[in-house]
Amino acid sequence: HSTDSGDPGISAFPEGDNIFSWVGTIKGCAATVYDGLSYKLSMKFPTEYPFKPPTIKFDTPCFHQKEWHC
Repeated sequence: HSTDSGDPGISAFPEGDNIFSWVGTIKGCAATVYDGLSYKLSMKFPTEYPFKPPTIKFDTPCFHQKEWHC
């Protein structure tokens, strides 16, 4: 059920039968400090989508040099 993004390190699919609630995974880029890491995301699409944007949240804690967490 994964959505083919053209990048094998990215996937997303509906959470159960709810088409407005998706889960996704992003794998860290090779040869970076993120290599070997995997991040889970949750995406909530409003009923007005695509006229209103989805809410996307990193469920896996992550580090970015300009943020303490994301």
